[in-house]
Amino acid sequence: MTDEDKLSTIFKVEDGFEIIMNPVNRHIFINNTSSLCLELFIDIVDDNKYVIVKLLKKCNGLEGSGTNSMTKLKLFANKFDYIVVIESDDSEIITRDGFEFSIKLLYILSTGITWYNKLEFYEKNEKEYTIVLNEFIQKPINEFKDYLDPPIMTPELIEYLHANYQGKTIQESFKLIFDLVKRDDNTDILRLLSKELYMLGIFGFVQPIQQIIFYNKSKNLYYMPIPMPRFRIQKIAKDGENASTENQTNQKNPHKL
Repeated sequence: MTDEDKLSTIFKVEDGFEIIMNPVNRHIFINNTSSLCLELFIDIVDDNKYVIVKLLKKCNGLEGSGTNSMTKLKLFANKFDYIVVIESDDSEIITRDGFEFSIKLLYILSTGITWYNKLEFYEKNEKEYTIVLNEFIQKPINEFKDYLDPPIMTPELIEYLHANYQGKTIQESFKLIFDLVKRDDNTDILRLLSKELYMLGIFGFVQPIQQIIFYNKSKNLYYMPIPMPRFRIQKIAKDGENASTENQTNQKNPHKL
């Protein structure tokens, strides 16, 4: 079976999926009723077969379609023994009354993991990074400013947190903020949070929290279809980075689909 044939057993035509593949460089687009869902590359390094996710989008703008696409990709990996590498940054934005919010940032601060982690896609050293983040989000909210670099850049956020979430942890506070962003109609609060969280995304946190949130937990995440010894997982991750670099080089002179 070709890679396209294998994918079509999971992303089925009868479910509205269309697979467009360039057989030369194994560049794949998966659409649903003409709406792009996934952009992939297939690669083989040593004895390992990789499917590299370059882009994930909502199919037809539907809620839950991203989870559905990644669940299907895991089924594909399990059925045909592929390793999934996530290169696509989880940069989805939620818009409320014209104000934008980073889902990735709110999700990490309210759970200690990423949306991809929840779906069993993990970065190298995932346990170490998760411990650091969980220690951070369990701190009292009045210590939040101590982890900003520099804290002076988000004064209204600090004031808002202290006024509304005293006695709560950082995690508890941002769970409530995440719920508020998804449901509240108070334009003044949404405007304040949108501006201040945007600034937080630019200036960020002290190290190593900044590195973990905005890089380590954002790219080069892996889904392994079968249990593997730790030394082999590390080797696969290294090979996957090589495959990723090679595909980036290929994209400089892409073959037209």
